[in-house]
Amino acid sequence: MGVVPLWSKSNGVAASREWLHISSMPRGADFPDKNAGPTFHPRKMKLGSAWYVLVVWPGRHTERIKGFPSEATAEDWIAKESVMWLNKQRGILANRRK
Repeated sequence: MGVVPLWSKSNGVAASREWLHISSMPRGADFPDKNAGPTFHPRKMKLGSAWYVLVVWPGRHTERIKGFPSEATAEDWIAKESVMWLNKQRGILANRRK
């Protein structure tokens, strides 16, 4: 299972494939930096053969992005689309704070 940290205060957004780390992080795991961005984890649905991406926000909540036919497509979405998704989420949060 992959873990992709995409953002930190020090380096901004990084979207390269090299950020993909093989790891398994349990739900509720402690995060060293509560200001860090989310991590993305491809997960298999319990029923059927579909996959989803579990987005884990440090110290906050988790989200599921569904609709992937395979682990490879979920990982491809993480590598290619998650930065755009994350920027959209930040825009939504910023608008809520106004």
